[in-house]
Amino acid sequence: MNVANIMPKSMVFRFRSCFNLCVKYLFLMLVVTAFIFFFLRLAPLDPTGLLMSPMSTPADILHIKHRLGLDLPIWKQYLYWVDALLHGNAGMSYVSGEQVTALILHAVPVTFTLITITLIVSVALAFFFAILAFYYRGNRLSEWVDHLNNLFLCIPDFLWSILLVFIFGISFHLLPTFGLIDPATDLTLNDKHGLFVAIILGGPSAWLSLAAHLLLPAMALIMGITPLQMKNLFNQLTRIYQRDFIYYAQLRGQTAFQLLISQAIPNTLAGALSLLSNQASMLVGGTLLVETLFGLPGLGMLMIKALGNQDLPLIEGIALCYILLVISIQLITGTCMYLVDPRRRGNV
Repeated sequence: MNVANIMPKSMVFRFRSCFNLCVKYLFLMLVVTAFIFFFLRLAPLDPTGLLMSPMSTPADILHIKHRLGLDLPIWKQYLYWVDALLHGNAGMSYVSGEQVTALILHAVPVTFTLITITLIVSVALAFFFAILAFYYRGNRLSEWVDHLNNLFLCIPDFLWSILLVFIFGISFHLLPTFGLIDPATDLTLNDKHGLFVAIILGGPSAWLSLAAHLLLPAMALIMGITPLQMKNLFNQLTRIYQRDFIYYAQLRGQTAFQLLISQAIPNTLAGALSLLSNQASMLVGGTLLVETLFGLPGLGMLMIKALGNQDLPLIEGIALCYILLVISIQLITGTCMYLVDPRRRGNV
């Protein structure tokens, strides 16, 4: 029996569109992971240098390369790597000897929490200030909001990090500027679950310490991406209010507030999601520097250490995790745009 005869045509089309979207991102993931693997393996890196003693002989070096599989043809190394990934094994760290998967699982919650907080707060602030500036457009309040927004647009997130550390940490000693939790906090650490899980299980005092330590890095990232979101929303509202349907809604007697809530804001969602998708993807990489500056044990700090140690399995594992995060964000925002904007459904 043909499924298309049972399911409504609209449902079949939606299912097919979502399936095509998943296939597209799966193919993209395969291409990017292959590029990263071959790029790192062909780069002039020598990870065996960390495992050699000063008295190592050429035979010892060859033995180390054989043990790590670095003496195999690069295409064979790639096939072994993909096969191991399919079995849930990302390899062993050359430096610590730990499973790459375990190291990443300990770091992912920190980065994921930071990104989630940043996106939620930045979207809320962008909508609030964009609507405020648009609702009071033409007066002094709107001008001041626009001037401040333009000023914030000129300051990158790493500079915000330095400014926030100087103001709240060094000058006034109001907030912690390094680490994930106060060292004096009583925690039951478990090597299997990592520090972040121990904090979550540590009770209210641990939660408050975690919130205080995440506040400044989250503020730095929020201030880095919110101004562009606000500018985009304000420009969208300006264009929407020039459309005919706004004029006809005014003729029907809708108030300015009703127009904004029922007509204008819903029509900004697709554009806002498109920008948010790009910003979220860039934010994944932006956490690398911010986590390092604030000493947060997330993927960014782990990547910096792996690069310094030329730890190829760990670099490849973190890069793969970054790719999965970016593709997940693109997939979620793409699906949301598909739902809020019917015009995009034919282009999925």
